[in-house]
Amino acid sequence: MEFVTGIIEIAFVIALCWTVSTWFRNRKTKSKEAIKKPLITTVVLFILGMIFANVLTPNKENTNSGNSTARVAKKSSSGKKQSSSSSSKENNESDGYSAKQLKTINKQLVKDLKEDQNFATNGNSNYDYANYVLKITLENKYAAKVMVDGSFDELSDEAKTEVGKRIIKLIQTSILSSGIELSAEDEQTGIRLSVWNGPQFEGHSKATNTYEFKWK
Repeated sequence: MEFVTGIIEIAFVIALCWTVSTWFRNRKTKSKEAIKKPLITTVVLFILGMIFANVLTPNKENTNSGNSTARVAKKSSSGKKQSSSSSSKENNESDGYSAKQLKTINKQLVKDLKEDQNFATNGNSNYDYANYVLKITLENKYAAKVMVDGSFDELSDEAKTEVGKRIIKLIQTSILSSGIELSAEDEQTGIRLSVWNGPQFEGHSKATNTYEFKWK
């Protein structure tokens, strides 16, 4: 389209020169017929040039508008990705441990719990708490889910609390054994436990003190 417009512009300039030249040659004779043809040609080319210019301008505007919209959409998409990435990073930091660290700790927990269960089976009463525990899963730096067996219900609330305290200590030991630092503040704060017997909820650590529990 721009090529055609350019050709018309060149032709218009040539026709205009032709008209002016013809007028100069025939100004003394004042012959209208001689100048009529180049003048008509010039006017026609001028009109065509205007038409093509008007057709081309909206296309350019639409193209520029499309490019602008694409840039805005791309910028918006980039902003969302950055926002999503920042949000994900903040969530990971708020949980305290990365997914890899949690996997390492939970793997160590399986080993350490199994070891305490073996001590209890061999008659060491200091590890009797392990007889009631089936599985411990650290969900983040501050919370863990504990699965217990049916005999846990037979314990008094005081005995259940002792089991909960020993579980917290076991988790902290597993964290250290995994090569992850545990500050004095973390040790004092403890880990919030939610205790389950299958689908049945048994109790949880209190919000004000994770070493104290509220049982059903």
